Amino acid sequence: MASVDVELARRRALGAWYTPHELVEELVERTIDATALADRRRPIRVLDPACGDGRFLVAAARRLEAMGASAELYGVDIDPGAAMAARAAVPAATIIHADALDRPWPVSSFDVVLGNPPFLSPLVAASGRDAGRKRAVGGPYADAAAEFLLLGVDVAAPDHGRVGFVLPQSLLAARDAADVRARVDALGAMCWSRTTDEHDFGAAVATYAVVFERRHRDGARDSTRSTAAADRSSTATPWARIAADGRGVPPLADVAADGSLGDRARATVGFRDEFYALAAAVGDDVDGPPLVTSGMIDPGRCTWGEVTARVAKRTFVRPRVDLDALEPRFRRWVDDRIGPKVLVANQTAIVEAVVDPDGEFVPAVPVIAVLPLDTSAVWELAAVLSSPIASQWIWQQHGGTGMSARVVRLSPALIESVPWPTGDLASAVAALRAGDVVECGDRVLDAYGETGNARAAAGFTWWSDVCARVQRRAASRRLVPDGS
Repeated sequence: MASVDVELARRRALGAWYTPHELVEELVERTIDATALADRRRPIRVLDPACGDGRFLVAAARRLEAMGASAELYGVDIDPGAAMAARAAVPAATIIHADALDRPWPVSSFDVVLGNPPFLSPLVAASGRDAGRKRAVGGPYADAAAEFLLLGVDVAAPDHGRVGFVLPQSLLAARDAADVRARVDALGAMCWSRTTDEHDFGAAVATYAVVFERRHRDGARDSTRSTAAADRSSTATPWARIAADGRGVPPLADVAADGSLGDRARATVGFRDEFYALAAAVGDDVDGPPLVTSGMIDPGRCTWGEVTARVAKRTFVRPRVDLDALEPRFRRWVDDRIGPKVLVANQTAIVEAVVDPDGEFVPAVPVIAVLPLDTSAVWELAAVLSSPIASQWIWQQHGGTGMSARVVRLSPALIESVPWPTGDLASAVAALRAGDVVECGDRVLDAYGETGNARAAAGFTWWSDVCARVQRRAASRRLVPDGS
């Protein structure tokens, strides 16, 4: 057991997680494309910049042999044991014990770059790898895998060179990886992707597999080649759609919008200081307003008093905030949120929002409070958020941000960006007041002018199915069953 723990610690320090053979074979097949490489009159040059035990190189050699092509295989790994294993697995390959990010590479020199690069946050990277590496990219919290992706696109040949990697889901929408995504989009086009199984092959993060094809040197693309890449590029599919597609979220139809939700409300959330201030002042036996956590928010329903809540590792049934126990600045923070509002859970598969029409609840951190500029519009705000359009919108904008591949992490800015419908919301509000969230969502589609639209119908089916699952799961957690 001790040796297993040591091995896990070593792999975490290096960000090394070995890929299942089924995923290796699929990624190699998608990356080494016979059409894209058809004109090569020389050996196909293949690089795995973090080769581990060489399994991607083995599969690449096998596929190229089946295509009747010769190959020059190159692998690099920072782990000497892995490099030794790769040499044994692929004797014909050139295997180098080094950090690929520290080596000078000639640009545009490989036909295929593929593999499963290390997943490392900067803090872990600084302790497990060289913190002063030369190819620094992205913001201060960009994952090390972003550097390998950019390396791969840099060294791939511009005449249909292909890059196929298994990457952490965080790269899809993380702010600190935005520069990397922009650079990769400028150099290549995404031609295939899929999310992998949840926390696949022991990695501590959700992952996806993706293939890019390099553009020509002048930025143009040969329209007669690799139509999958061209089709994917022409639709300008955002990176977030990888996560959305993986969860079966239908693409959002173009909707008629009258501005955004942010024109009608201010969305806000507390931070670390507010979290600890509220945690110190909460109790089941204190006088004060109820504290609502994300776990108490279901679609269209607040379950305060019906489910237990965890706050700073303590469990509560009916948590309330002792306002007298708060410092003045935190009391002002609470007072700013005691009023009609909509409360939104922060990390969910669909938007889960509930109206607080009388302003009696205090939002726990990280619950998002949506504060209407006109309090009479609070039900309309909740109705729009309780719709397929809102949930599809957040997946389209922020898919890949959740702790799990199944959810999206919401933010105030994301909530405020939801498009506002041009039509009347009275029937949607009536349905929501009656507790029928699904009917509300259907009526909101009418307000967007989406009745009869096939794409909108697909979105409604997806959303209502997820909503039903969420409601069933929520009902199973309640301490007090409905009707009792």
